[in-house]
Amino acid sequence: MDIDEYLRQKKGLEDQKKILEGQQKVSDEKQKIEKPPASSIQHTSSSESSNATSAHQPQHMNTGASSSSSGVKTLMILNMVILFGVLAVFAIFYLFPPSADSTLPTGNTITGQAVTQNGNTNNGNDDGDDDDTTTGQKKDPDSSNGTGNSAGDGDDTEYVGPIFTMSIQDSTEGLFSDDGKLKSSSKILSVQGPTFYNDFSIAIENKERDKILCSIDRKVDIDTDIDGSFDIEGIYSLDRHTVKIKPAESEEIKSGIESVPGSVPEYQGKGEVWAEYEARCYFCLDDKCNGYEKRGESKNKKYFRVRINDNLIYASSNSTGS
Repeated sequence: MDIDEYLRQKKGLEDQKKILEGQQKVSDEKQKIEKPPASSIQHTSSSESSNATSAHQPQHMNTGASSSSSGVKTLMILNMVILFGVLAVFAIFYLFPPSADSTLPTGNTITGQAVTQNGNTNNGNDDGDDDDTTTGQKKDPDSSNGTGNSAGDGDDTEYVGPIFTMSIQDSTEGLFSDDGKLKSSSKILSVQGPTFYNDFSIAIENKERDKILCSIDRKVDIDTDIDGSFDIEGIYSLDRHTVKIKPAESEEIKSGIESVPGSVPEYQGKGEVWAEYEARCYFCLDDKCNGYEKRGESKNKKYFRVRINDNLIYASSNSTGS
């Protein structure tokens, strides 16, 4: 084979190769036109998936929102219940405050109306101080009426009265002690000239946190010749005064209002007068004390001794003896 033949064949092979390459390009172009690119398919799939997801997404979101709203309502209801509970507790303690005196003293004797301890109780001072304190406590106000009258039979509630103190004092010499003598000198008061004695005052102090009402009675006994025995006795005067006393305050029957021995026909203007004042106190049922609980009663008494014109008695005794 010569060189010319070889070159001819080589050129023919190159021409065939070009033709084949051209046909391959045409075939590839057709395939590109008939079949979309993979990226386009992926994009379409992504779009469809996104549309499907977005189609289902509102349902999940709505379900979550509904659950959240239900949880908020439940919390609000619980908070309101707790708030009302706390307010109810505060209201109960405000309307019915616990009393420090809410227990009955040990050893007290319970009567039909009140709890007392041997009548009157000293406030802890052993020196015969003027402040005698009765023991007592307010009981169930709902079972009482507004007029102070006792309820019907069958009421087993124990009613006790308020705690209060009582004192009597001379305007000049001061307080009277428990034995009726002047506390400052331990002597019996003596007055000359008038046939009566009115230079004294009576004080009652409320020890409770509620308003109370007190009625004051008087009993007078007279030893006309100062021989140690009563010649005139048992002169009673009930409900001489009625006072309404606010919590932790006191009321005073001022000097000059009371006078002893009072109107006694047998009294001749001289002798030793024993004057005893007793206070009966009750809890008020309202701020104006229009009614009171009569079934809960506390009592306290004080007395004093005064010799009126005793110099005349001694002078008469001396002249008789001589």
